[in-house]
Amino acid sequence: MKASAPGPHTSGEASPGQPSARTVVAPKSVFGPVKAIGWAFLGIRGGVARERDSVEVSPLAWIGAGIAAVVALVIVLMVLVHWLVPTVG
Repeated sequence: MKASAPGPHTSGEASPGQPSARTVVAPKSVFGPVKAIGWAFLGIRGGVARERDSVEVSPLAWIGAGIAAVVALVIVLMVLVHWLVPTVG
């Protein structure tokens, strides 16, 4: 019986579109969407970064980070007003 040559998946090299066995995929950061929302909240997010974030960040992460940013902003404003405005009484 003739030994067959190693196929594209057994040679140790990755086929096109497939990561190799040695490829290390970094885990998605939790702070990626938070950072993107923060910069977008301030209105200073660049076009290239905005395009990249729209592809890499899931809609659920955008919604969650947006709601968290709004809640944090409201809490900060409430504390600031409570601190600056004297109590009438």
